[in-house]
Amino acid sequence: MTCGFIGHRDFDKNSEYEEVLKNYILNLIVDKKVDRFIFGSNSKFDSFCFSIVSDFQKTYTHIKLIAYHCKHELPYLKSEESKKQKQYFF
Repeated sequence: MTCGFIGHRDFDKNSEYEEVLKNYILNLIVDKKVDRFIFGSNSKFDSFCFSIVSDFQKTYTHIKLIAYHCKHELPYLKSEESKKQKQYFF
């Protein structure tokens, strides 16, 4: 099973929202048997979700994380390439 996260570039996280998202992701892993997570690569929401799933990957080592880059974003991503490679190195 696969789950994808693609969200807003600007995103203000808070602890209440983080807790809800953690519980939801844990349910996906444990109850729904999701083992692949796909992330957009160009937003604060995507990075937020990536960090949560990465933490779960320490316990649930079978989880795979996949970053998706849109072709139309390549000029933007090219200027951020080294930063993104560090952030999305699995």
